[in-house]
Amino acid sequence: MIFLPAGLFHNVITSSGSAVNPWILTIDQNRFNRKLAALMGASDSDIADPAKRVQYLRSVNSKKMTNRMFDVVEGEVSTSNDFAIVGSN
Repeated sequence: MIFLPAGLFHNVITSSGSAVNPWILTIDQNRFNRKLAALMGASDSDIADPAKRVQYLRSVNSKKMTNRMFDVVEGEVSTSNDFAIVGSN
């Protein structure tokens, strides 16, 4: 019998890939998460404050965020590898 505590988890993100994919190896992660927050509709004050930015991004629909990830890295890093970020509708 497997015991699953009720209410312990409210969201799950599943992914496949490697921590050494080119799109994950960036010099300025803050720039990328600011860009993601802006694309997701965060206010300027939320984007400017790192704690507010994290709080905002935690409140965003995970499917919508996943769908925008390619927009965040597009033109910034090489995405011509065998893997791509794929979202679902």
